[in-house]
Amino acid sequence: MSHPTRTIIMVLMTLTPSVACGKAPDSPTPQEQIADVGQEQPAEAVVETLAPTSVDLPAEFSADFPIIPESTIVAANAIPADGGTLSEATLVVPRQRNVVVRWYRTSLPESGWEVVSDDSIGPVRILRATQGESSIELSIEQHPDAADSKWVRVRTSIWQIER
Repeated sequence: MSHPTRTIIMVLMTLTPSVACGKAPDSPTPQEQIADVGQEQPAEAVVETLAPTSVDLPAEFSADFPIIPESTIVAANAIPADGGTLSEATLVVPRQRNVVVRWYRTSLPESGWEVVSDDSIGPVRILRATQGESSIELSIEQHPDAADSKWVRVRTSIWQIER
């Protein structure tokens, strides 16, 4: 039997049972295919889905806020208001949560902030720091889109009083 003929017969034999029963051959849904690929991707490949594009910090964003190395800023804004500026940012970091928490517990004081609380609410660590009347709140959690990897999402909200 020639190679093309054998291939056609094998395809027909594969399809015949499902066609005879009136249903399509079992195949994974697009969501199942994506899930299968996602589980096999190395952590480095996951960043493309976690941080498709990096954004720049607005000019009004707090200059005293330390940005952890290797992070990608995925959202940021700064809203000037009477007496100060409210800055918010979301970062993704290829590190474990406890490493990110330790880095911020060290880096915030080095940047002039005093850590005033370190709490856990379920899987989220919340650090609060002050600098005079200004304040920072950080929430640090495992990234929900990367449950099996070391990616962490950091959300920060900074109220900076005008000096």
